[in-house]
Amino acid sequence: MGDLTRNKTLPDTCTKADVHDLIDTATLQVGSVTNSALQNGAVSADKLASDSVTHTKLRPGAHLYHGIVSGLADALTLPDVSTAYTAYADGDVFVFEASATNTTATPTLEVRSLGAKTIQSQSGATLRPGSIKAGCKYEVRYDASNSRWMLMGVGEAYRVFGDFSVGGTANAVTLTNFLEPIALFTGLLLEFEVDADNTGPVTLNVNGLGAKALVERYDTPLVGGDLVAGQRVMAVYDGTNFQLLSQTANYPPQIAGIGEELAVGRSGADITVAANRLVLSDANGRPKMASAVSLTLSHSNGKTQNGRDEVSASANWWYVYVCYDGTDTFGLLSRSDAAPDAAEVSYTHFAKVGVAYFDNTNFLQFASLRHGRWCLESEQLDVTANLAPQAHSVSHPFSAMPLIIRVVLACIADEDGYVAGEELQGDVIWTYNGSGEYLPTYTAWGSTTAIKMIQRVEAGGVYYRHATTGVVALPAASGSPLLLTNFKWKIYAEF
Repeated sequence: MGDLTRNKTLPDTCTKADVHDLIDTATLQVGSVTNSALQNGAVSADKLASDSVTHTKLRPGAHLYHGIVSGLADALTLPDVSTAYTAYADGDVFVFEASATNTTATPTLEVRSLGAKTIQSQSGATLRPGSIKAGCKYEVRYDASNSRWMLMGVGEAYRVFGDFSVGGTANAVTLTNFLEPIALFTGLLLEFEVDADNTGPVTLNVNGLGAKALVERYDTPLVGGDLVAGQRVMAVYDGTNFQLLSQTANYPPQIAGIGEELAVGRSGADITVAANRLVLSDANGRPKMASAVSLTLSHSNGKTQNGRDEVSASANWWYVYVCYDGTDTFGLLSRSDAAPDAAEVSYTHFAKVGVAYFDNTNFLQFASLRHGRWCLESEQLDVTANLAPQAHSVSHPFSAMPLIIRVVLACIADEDGYVAGEELQGDVIWTYNGSGEYLPTYTAWGSTTAIKMIQRVEAGGVYYRHATTGVVALPAASGSPLLLTNFKWKIYAEF
C-alpha cells in the first residue's frame, strides 16, 4: 500500500491535479482514498492527519470500484478489482455501469471470484425484470448479515412506464416503447394516452409481450365509452390482467333506483312510475341516467314493454322495474326480485323501484323504495261498525320484520271539511265508547309474512279527535264528537 505523508511538498490546500503530480498513482491501491478526501476538487491539510490512508480505514462506506460490469445480464461480475480486495465486508459499496438489462428477479453480482451474491432491494424484496438497465449506473452496498447486495435507490422497473407509441385498434391497443419494459411482471405500472374511443372490452399488448385484458373495479370488463381519445390513463398489471387505475369516462358506479321526485302508484291493474331523473344500471353496475320518466305498466300486457316479462298473469307479488334498451325507457313487471327476464323482453339497464300484490283483478298493497328503504302502503281496509275489536291482516313480500308501522284513516269521499284522498294521522285517531271517554283505535304489529291490526270502532262510524288546535272538534248544536263515515283504514310500514 502506498503512503501519503506530510513529507510530500503540499500546500495547505491543493487540487486533485496537484496531488496527481506529486504522488505516483501506482502506489495508491484501490480504495485508499475516500471521496470526501477530494470533495469539490480540493484536499485541505487537515484531511491528511494520518501518515497513511489505508483500505481498512476507508471502511465502511467506501466506493471500492467504478466501472462497467462483465458477465451476463443476470450474473454480473467485477473481475478487475484490485487484489487488495480479498473479502466482502458489511457496508462495502460498488458503483458500476450495467452492460445488459436483467431479465429475472434474482440477478447476482460477483467481485473478484469471491462468490456471486443476489442483488435485492434495500428492504430485501426481489427485483423485477428491467430493474437494472443496460447503460445505466447503479450503486450496491453489501449486507453481510443477509449475504446479499442491496440496490440503492429505486430500480428502473419500479417507475411508471410511459412514452409509448400507441397503435392497434380502439379495443385491441398496442403500446410500444424501445426503452422497455422487456417483460410483464406483477406491479408493472403503465401510463399512456388513449388513441380512440373504445366500443367494448379492451386488451393491451405491451412491446409485443402478449395481449392482456384491461379491466376496472377488479376484473370488470370495460364497456363502450369508458376510454375516449385524448384521455390519459394509468394501469397496473396484476399477473393476469391490467387493472385500470384511472377514472373511466363514463359515470362512476351508482345505486340503481335513486330518483329525483320518484313516485310509484297503483290504479286498478296498472302501476304508474314518474321521476324527473332515475338512475338505472347494467349487469355490471354501470349507470344510465333516465330523464323525464312517465310510465304506466299494465298487468294485462304480457311479455312486452310496460307489461309483464312472462305469459302467466297469476295472483302474486310483482316487482316493478324501469328498463332501458339502448333506445327507449319502459317498465316491466316481474316476479323476480333480482332482475326481469331479458330473454323475454330485452334491455341493457334497469332499476327496481317497487313491488305490488295483484289479486287477479287489482293491485292492492304495494311498496316503493325511498331513501334506500322499502315503504309499504296497504290497500284501503274497510271500517266496519262493530263494538268488538276487528282484525285486519296486510301481507308483504319481505323476509324481515317492519321497522316502523303507521296506521291512518284515509278519506274516500269529501266529508265535514275533509277532502277525498286526505289522510288523518294515526297519532290523533281515537274511538268514542259512548260515555265520553276516548280510547286508542288500534294496536298493530308485524311479522315476516304480514302486518296485523286490531281496531276498535263504534256503531255508525269512526269518531275523530281533531288535533289542529289541540282540542276535540265538536258540532256546536249537539256537543257530540264528530262522526266520520267516509273513511277507511290504511297501513304504512318501512322495512
